[in-house]
Amino acid sequence: MGKGKQEELTVGGGDSRRWKVRRIRPRPPSCSDLGLALSSTLPPFGLLGWAGEFAQPASYVGLAQNAQPSLKPTATNAEAPPRRDSLRRGSCTAPPLHRTSSVDSGKLLPSPSAEAYRSASGEVVTSSGFLCAPGARGAGSGAGFRSAAGRSQYGWGMGRLTVAAAVAAWAIPLAALVASIVPDPYMDEIFHVPQVQRYCRGDFLIWDPMITTPPGLYYISLAYVASLFPGAWVTRIAEAFDALCTTALLRSTNVIMAMICGVLVHDLLLCIRPKIGKRKATAFAILVALYPIHWFFTFLYYTDVASLAAVLAMYLFCLKKQFWVSAAFGAFSILLRQTNVIWMIFFAANGAIAHAQYLYVKDNVCYENSELTDKSNKEASHMDNKTTAPGLRRRRNNNPINKREVVSESNIMYSSFTEEIWDAIFKLWNSKCEVLIAFIPFAMVLLVFVAFIVWNGGIVLGAKEAHVVSPHFAQFLYFGLVSAAALLPWHFTPTRASDLFHWCRKNKTYSSFAILVALGLSLVAVHLFSIAHPYLLADNRHYTFYIWRKVIQVHWMMKYSLTPVYVYSWFSIVNILGKSQTRLWVLSFVLSVALAVIPAPLVEFRYYTIPLVILVLHSPVISNVKLLALGFLYAAVDFFTLAMFLFRPFQWQHEPGTQRNM
Repeated sequence: MGKGKQEELTVGGGDSRRWKVRRIRPRPPSCSDLGLALSSTLPPFGLLGWAGEFAQPASYVGLAQNAQPSLKPTATNAEAPPRRDSLRRGSCTAPPLHRTSSVDSGKLLPSPSAEAYRSASGEVVTSSGFLCAPGARGAGSGAGFRSAAGRSQYGWGMGRLTVAAAVAAWAIPLAALVASIVPDPYMDEIFHVPQVQRYCRGDFLIWDPMITTPPGLYYISLAYVASLFPGAWVTRIAEAFDALCTTALLRSTNVIMAMICGVLVHDLLLCIRPKIGKRKATAFAILVALYPIHWFFTFLYYTDVASLAAVLAMYLFCLKKQFWVSAAFGAFSILLRQTNVIWMIFFAANGAIAHAQYLYVKDNVCYENSELTDKSNKEASHMDNKTTAPGLRRRRNNNPINKREVVSESNIMYSSFTEEIWDAIFKLWNSKCEVLIAFIPFAMVLLVFVAFIVWNGGIVLGAKEAHVVSPHFAQFLYFGLVSAAALLPWHFTPTRASDLFHWCRKNKTYSSFAILVALGLSLVAVHLFSIAHPYLLADNRHYTFYIWRKVIQVHWMMKYSLTPVYVYSWFSIVNILGKSQTRLWVLSFVLSVALAVIPAPLVEFRYYTIPLVILVLHSPVISNVKLLALGFLYAAVDFFTLAMFLFRPFQWQHEPGTQRNM
């Protein structure tokens, strides 16, 4: 690429020294750069690249959504400009690109791009957190750079081990208890368990027409059973492979998946919020593992836990810019549940915007060695050595920010949402070839999924008459209330209500209009697009049956009376996300939630788990007291629902067998 137009800026610190920063505006890259982009983006051996080689040059690994690459040199290399080739492969740092005046205070930057900042201890962190790739250098490393929180692989490993051990401590004994009291398949398990047992016998050609999801969970179970079979055969526990495919063992697949989910949440939190710390990340991961819906289905053979694990793995590798691996997990998540294609598009779209922003900054900002005149050198030396009192010397200012200030176009505060959208479009177009090449794997998965829909005649595999795509707009409102209620300390507190009230007062005209529109649309959704599925009305084994009858339908006015609560919940969610993410990210999240839940005619809280976990990952950190209180609340609900399921069975007169609430 040509150098393009150049312009120079002169910036300076508190002293008399001044520095020249050259900003280059190159011509937009053309597709003639295809070979260069391929060589710097694709793994050298395709999918094998994730085992040792990252899918990008060593100078940029790991860029968070809506975050720009940023790094400040430590005092050991403050005098010399940082070199791109001084970063080790596998590092997740990049050359310094950000200028801030509130560095020493450790404040979060108000920039919508969530730039990096230096804490009071001198560590470089990012507010939206993308310094998470393996191999990051910690404090005191030879290259003179500090990692996101000075953390080490040992610290990460201990956090992962703690989360996995905590989940296993309750999941394994409770899974054994469930297997002893409910040994036979129950509810949807009557379809899943016989189907995977056919696979265990090698019969892959018979498919139960009542199963709506692809066989991704069955493949996981086959691999899990295969890993156990050699030991079982040696110890004479099982003489044949299919003898191991019991209901109890198949259910234990989700115990393993729950442990993996906890570890992935832990790692994602440290990637997205590096300043959260390992202990707090561990506590949050355990809290997510205790979330009642996710916790309950850990003990049954359903697709929910494995689906969440695949989506979280896809998100983590997308943040690490290992796009081929991320797309592979995205494809597998679709094999677990078809609606996961929406979350793949969400992660890929925001990852593409972040990648384009990175490429734009990398191509437009360069550094020059400072050219201090003899006079300024003398003045600087004089100021550094000047005595202020007898026997006292002036403290030397070694702050590297004063010695080199960097200008970045990424910390522009957007004046409007339209400007933010046009900026993203411009940067995507400016790096269209590189972005397209980097995100080819996601496009391939999407094309295959579209071909599947055309071939299958719809998104669900079986029982199509019971899962017809419907305009269930009220489901969107239900998600807002359920998520806000599940995250009680974030949304339903006096402080939160006061914050929203003050926000409305600051923007009276806009907020009043938005509230009126939201209330009007909610009333229309509740009145015209509130669907009562036959399963919801007839099946009293689900708690949603009682919520529908005893709450929503208790009086004809009740469903309309709840609309202000729905609106409040969504306003609180959007407001909290807007504090850490760009408006474009928030809008894409809201649209993704709408696409995931509105087409579903059946009210199922299980459908809300993935977007709710994404909310947790991007919600602000709460105090330990609130975290502990919410954990105890989750645990109380968990044990109540499990006790009702195990110890309060009931009978149906029109159907034999034991029924249980779930």
